[in-house]
Amino acid sequence: MQSRKRQRIAEVNSADASWKRLYQLAGVCALLIFLVALADIVTMFFEGEAMTPGSVNAVGWFTLFQSKRFLALRNLGLLNIVNTILELPLFLALYRVHRRADRAFAALALVLLAVGTSVYISRNTVFSMHALSVQYAAAAEPQKAALAVAGQALLGLGEDLTAGMFMGFFLTELAGLVMAVVMLRGRIFGGWAAWIGIVGFGCLLAFNILAAFVPATYGVVVWAGTVGGLAAMAWYVLVARRLFRLAAA
Repeated sequence: MQSRKRQRIAEVNSADASWKRLYQLAGVCALLIFLVALADIVTMFFEGEAMTPGSVNAVGWFTLFQSKRFLALRNLGLLNIVNTILELPLFLALYRVHRRADRAFAALALVLLAVGTSVYISRNTVFSMHALSVQYAAAAEPQKAALAVAGQALLGLGEDLTAGMFMGFFLTELAGLVMAVVMLRGRIFGGWAAWIGIVGFGCLLAFNILAAFVPATYGVVVWAGTVGGLAAMAWYVLVARRLFRLAAA
């Protein structure tokens, strides 16, 4: 009996240590998301130019790939792919932290994020467009028209901030909003962190809805996206700090 009890205690301690390592990993992922978002801003500041979603045709993208490759990769969602992948261990850790406070909605946020990540990555065309741009640059004039048509078809399937990519953004940002509400109810991360998350993901959600379906308002609603993005960046830093503390507790 005593041996079985000691074995059970050892299993519990091992499980706790495993979750603490996950908290550390999730904290690192949250900081990496912040850094990727910062790189996104810096890239736009030094290399970017105003581009209304859906306004550039395939040949324009091919030209951008040849002149400013990283900017083209960024504008077609490469950094968003990195961030959505990094969010998976983060949201798993947040689910674990809130399993007693609000297990159902914490699980809902995790599922929404997983589905949204799958949808976004499966529909994103950044690597396909890059491959076509390489072929376009090397092709003779008769083949370029066919490659331009293929590129235009890809843009219709998945260009960031257009209706083709809406569901991926919608589900991942809704996941963030739900998790921020869970944090507000759980009071583990503090009210400030929760409210910053609610404002950030709420603004991003409104921005992507309007950018995808009312593109004429893009010049105005981009400010909502800016506010949402900055608030979300602050949220990731606050979440990372708390996760590191939980890992060390």
